[in-house]
Amino acid sequence: MTGSEETVEALGVSRSAPVVSGGVVAAERSPPNRLQTVESEVQTDGWEGKEQNGLWHPKAVIVGANVGPETDEHEYKSLMVPADKTKKPPSMRPCKDTSEVLKKVVDHSKEINAMLNHRTGGSIHFGIHDDGIVEEGLDLPQAAVNDKLQTRVGQLLQEFYPAVQSRFVAIQLVNLANRSEEPTGRWRFDICVTPHHSEVVLISNKDTVAYYRQGGNSEKMTANMMEQLRVERQQK
Repeated sequence: MTGSEETVEALGVSRSAPVVSGGVVAAERSPPNRLQTVESEVQTDGWEGKEQNGLWHPKAVIVGANVGPETDEHEYKSLMVPADKTKKPPSMRPCKDTSEVLKKVVDHSKEINAMLNHRTGGSIHFGIHDDGIVEEGLDLPQAAVNDKLQTRVGQLLQEFYPAVQSRFVAIQLVNLANRSEEPTGRWRFDICVTPHHSEVVLISNKDTVAYYRQGGNSEKMTANMMEQLRVERQQK
């Protein structure tokens, strides 16, 4: 057993999470290989997370609106990328294909990990700038991109340790409007996470690294913090 494996065992992290065909853990309320998708206009009936009655902020659908600062439960991630990297600073544009969108999600997997370990869970709001301004959104086919999002986020959950069931995460599709509340035809999305109360979730099975929320940031847990969280969850 390696030193990393010994630390995992000491933290009490289970190695026996059931996996179904395709490498995605079966959910209790979602079919295998699928997360739950929620439209911004409807209630999130059946999802176990906090935001069960729709968006957390009424302006989160309005392009150019300010939804306030990030908190321990709300992380903002831009869907803008450089249009021309040779310019300093480069001009920015929205992601123009699915691969750019998926890269944004993968690059911020630590935020999903931190929300799973946070006492109340939380959401990563893609398409909102760090300063709280709602961006213009994606001009991409929603259904096709959502299918790819479902698959990639499901894969990320399997890369955590222990593997996380899809019922802990939902993707919320947000159709955008202008300041006159007229639909723009563009959209963004939120990844909504409910806390994983049973165990400390590591970022991968190759390292004993877990993240937690500190204000509007995702920070690495120390070994002492992981042990304290494990004890607290065993007592619930």
